[in-house]
Amino acid sequence: MRDAKTRYFPKAYDFHRSSESEWWVVLSQEKYRFAKFSFWTEKEFIHCGYYVEKGYGSGEGNSSLHEQMMDKSWDWHEFSASMINGEIDSLLKQFSFPIHIILTDGGLGGNLNRIEFALENGKLKFQNTSHQIDTSFEDLKNCSSFIDIAMVLQNEKWQEYWINFYIHTPFLPDESGWDADDISRNFLMHFEKWINKPKKKIK
Repeated sequence: MRDAKTRYFPKAYDFHRSSESEWWVVLSQEKYRFAKFSFWTEKEFIHCGYYVEKGYGSGEGNSSLHEQMMDKSWDWHEFSASMINGEIDSLLKQFSFPIHIILTDGGLGGNLNRIEFALENGKLKFQNTSHQIDTSFEDLKNCSSFIDIAMVLQNEKWQEYWINFYIHTPFLPDESGWDADDISRNFLMHFEKWINKPKKKIK
């Protein structure tokens, strides 16, 4: 991917059910700070894409969950800046295959809040939400771009939310004609700049 010396690690979200688990390909064994490539199966489809986490803001969350408190070293900040400046929107307009976006609340509620978009003609189109959606997630429904999403998430109230953010594409292994190199070259490698190597935490 990045270069011959870069080493990625495969990591199952649920090691005890690895055949059914979502899998990550990561540059660090650390859980939260760094973005990942994500893979999972759903019916006959394989989903692959980019996954980044927005941790709790300063002073929020349970004090025992210090690893989930964001500082400036988190990949989320660079990704968010690229949403705001329009870089993510411009990138995704280059792809001719289906692109889906999922945001879930990864906090103590256990992903009860979920909202999904599809990319159509260069714009985000709201698809659906979970049945028990928080009112704050309702604010995202009218977003038509990543700039819109980033501006919503900048609101101070979102500091108390943990967000799992996915950009992915589903494909049929027997019909797509893609092998692992094609997946990397045609899609995943375009997100490498937002997957950083481990670095010291920055307050």
